[in-house]
Amino acid sequence: MGISMQTTCWRGMRLEHPSAWELTTVGGEKQPGRCIFSDRRYQRLQVLWREVKYVPELTSIMEKHRRDAKAADKLTVLKDAPEPWQGVVRKAESGWVVNAGRFFRQNRWLVEAMFVWPGARDVNLENRILASITPADDQDEVMAWQAMGLDVSVPKEYELEDCSLQVGRIRWKFASPHKKAPMIAVERLAMAGSWLKSSPGDWLDAELPIRDKRLFRGQDRAFAHPADWIVSRGRAGRLAALARLKRINLDLAWICPAEDRLYHITVSRLQRRLEIELPAGLCVQCCRDAPAIKSGD
Repeated sequence: MGISMQTTCWRGMRLEHPSAWELTTVGGEKQPGRCIFSDRRYQRLQVLWREVKYVPELTSIMEKHRRDAKAADKLTVLKDAPEPWQGVVRKAESGWVVNAGRFFRQNRWLVEAMFVWPGARDVNLENRILASITPADDQDEVMAWQAMGLDVSVPKEYELEDCSLQVGRIRWKFASPHKKAPMIAVERLAMAGSWLKSSPGDWLDAELPIRDKRLFRGQDRAFAHPADWIVSRGRAGRLAALARLKRINLDLAWICPAEDRLYHITVSRLQRRLEIELPAGLCVQCCRDAPAIKSGD
């Protein structure tokens, strides 16, 4: 039977992988890119990427895996991989380990992928994943972030500042190096129908920090759904107060019936006026069906 595939976009890297392989580890802020995917029992895929100032010699890079291999392991050259991927295949007692690498000249990214195949090796799936690994287009004005049940596009200058993962609740916080740009936070909460006993607007009111003051509340449409919003004023700090700046927050929340999830966006900015809007380019995609996990995934 066919394998259900899923797309992950993280720090400018896009790849496809089986839906049963969940993203379990990511690289931290200002670290080289890293994504590790695992199934219920094993780590299955690790993708590492970093910018280099030279054109790397992939043969030399793969040689390190030869040195690391145990004497009892059978090591061969990776064949039939999508060009220009190069690598080595190691046969161990419990299965196969594949290390592959390539250089993306337009981004000057050196990318390395490691597959762990407990039991039989699926070469077709392996090649499909390698062929899907692609850096984002430098010409795009927005950056796509798609993982952990969230699908968000933010202006390209924003970087992920914090990632909070709790059971049923995922929250990403983005910040821009431009001082006048607002902070953006996006979160989704699962199974809203089982715990949300009021409207999203009442939930926003209850979530408001105790020292923040609600200024306005209303309803609108956001990303094809009815949505509730609250504008509030928070603590701005002494220096901001001296400059007569206020911390103005916009909180927006809606229910996605197709996913049974509550989505919540927070935009926060130091400014003098009370009006605040979502930044241009910010987009949250929802209304997606849950991935179908078929036998054999």
